[in-house]
Amino acid sequence: MKTAREYWQDYCNALDKSTNLGTVWRMAKKMNGVSSEHKIRNISVNGTNIDTNEEKAEVPVFAKAVSDISSNQHYTNNFQSRKQDIELNHKDLCANNSDNADNPKSLNEPFDLHELRRALREVKKTVSTRWR
Repeated sequence: MKTAREYWQDYCNALDKSTNLGTVWRMAKKMNGVSSEHKIRNISVNGTNIDTNEEKAEVPVFAKAVSDISSNQHYTNNFQSRKQDIELNHKDLCANNSDNADNPKSLNEPFDLHELRRALREVKKTVSTRWR
């Protein structure tokens, strides 16, 4: 059985200019005992624990988990006060999110899946341009 040192030496000897750098970093992390597997923490929906990543990714489960995490109960009192102030006294900031400027939507207005996808695309564009 090879020791870790021998395995690492053999691995390094096999590297050349075409070796993917990401693969090398992943191997280095493995050799140092750093786990790169990311498991989404378990979530509970309506009292049922959801364990597998596949189940967590299902739209109703994911939507419920995000909704619960984003609910007012998780906000600090200071944040809730500020949010209420904006919604009541700065309706012009919320008016852009509404078809009716006289009746602006709340900052916590439900959104559709296509709106989430559009927002994620915009974030992806912003992140990718920042790292060029």
